[in-house]
Amino acid sequence: MQAQVLVGFGACLLVAALLVGKFGRSEFARRWGLLSVFVPTWRFFERLDASPDLLYRVWLRGSEPGPWLRVIPHPPRSLRSLIWNPEGNLTLASYGLVDQLVAELEEHGRLELAAAEQLVSYRLVRCLVEHFCPATLRASPDFGYQFKLVSLTSNGVLPAASEELLVSEVYAAV
Repeated sequence: MQAQVLVGFGACLLVAALLVGKFGRSEFARRWGLLSVFVPTWRFFERLDASPDLLYRVWLRGSEPGPWLRVIPHPPRSLRSLIWNPEGNLTLASYGLVDQLVAELEEHGRLELAAAEQLVSYRLVRCLVEHFCPATLRASPDFGYQFKLVSLTSNGVLPAASEELLVSEVYAAV
């Protein structure tokens, strides 16, 4: 199989070389666009933008809050996940929901927390946090939780820095 791919790639290069000789450089550049689909490109993104992340922490009634933890888990990758990947699909859908909330917050400008709580995407993100919270949190009325949206920025050299976009109030465990 690998040898067949190499032979096919070599044949494409041979055809490209013949086209250069027959049509000249400018005409070849126009026709190369058709053959470029066979040559992979490794530049997926033009630039890196800030990416939102969702964090939560648990409060026990009468004590200090716990540390901020990431809400959306990253599923492990395997060969099976190339074909069957429900955990990965849930992760993508969850990040899509977080992106939707960030877009709505940017669209409305700086909202008060009470106004932000009226957004459908805010309520869905809150349900998402409740879904991923540990079962012990959901089992006890003494627990509460809080979540926040942060924007992670990185220039590729330094570690990511975060900017708080939204911090929720403390909600009672469900």
